[in-house]
Formats: sequence, structure tokens, C-alpha cells
Amino acid sequence: MSHGGYALGIPRMNYRIRASMAAQTVTGKQFFRGDMVWPDAKLILEYQSFEDHANEASRLKDSRRENALQSMGWTVVAITNDELDSMASTDVVAETLRKKLGAHKRPAIPHYHARKLKLRRLLGLRIGHESESPS
Repeated sequence: MSHGGYALGIPRMNYRIRASMAAQTVTGKQFFRGDMVWPDAKLILEYQSFEDHANEASRLKDSRRENALQSMGWTVVAITNDELDSMASTDVVAETLRKKLGAHKRPAIPHYHARKLKLRRLLGLRIGHESESPS
């Protein structure tokens, strides 16, 4: 948070999740990879790019994958380019993750909004509209 982040812990990137037998039957996969994963919380943040999710076959595959993961006790939260482009929408996704992780809200950090703007710039994310409220 001192750098403008959300203090959700450090997720595992492209984490490998072994599929249950039922999940293998439905998806034909022996394992799945999650974009950002908090294994202890069985929580996955998946980036949904337009390019990889633009046709019916991709949507069907994603639906089967997500249902299989949920049947194994995992929670899948999706984030899109539109949500990343909006600071308010990114905040909503982060709040969802915080609740799923059981993380407590951190105490107020001085100049947090300015720190968050700086971090978004460093990451190449849009800052959003001036009307977006600070959080």
C-alpha cells in the first residue's frame, strides 16, 4: 500500500492447479494454469483479453474450465482491459479479491491516491477520468 497497491499479498503467477478426475472428464485437461493465484485461499484472478475470448469456442472452453475449477473449490475472478483501464473498476475487482482473501482493510496511508496514480503510470495503466473518485 505504501507504493499505491492493494496489499493483497503476492500471488503466484501462472500457477499450476491439478485437475480432479471430474474436471478432467469435463475439460480434457490434467491441470489448469491461473494467471494470478492465491493457492491458500483457492483464489484465481484471470485476465480476460478480447483476443483470447472473442469467439464461441473460447467462451465455451472458458466456461467449462471455470465450472471445473469451481467444482474443485476454487473461486475465479475475471478482469478485462476495460476494468484495468478504469481505476474505479480496478478498485472494485481489488475489493472483491480482498473480501475473498479475508484481508482486512489497511489503515489509511498518507497520500494513498497519489501513490496509486503513480503506480498505475509505472505499470502503464490508464489513470482514468478526473471524475473517478479516490479510494
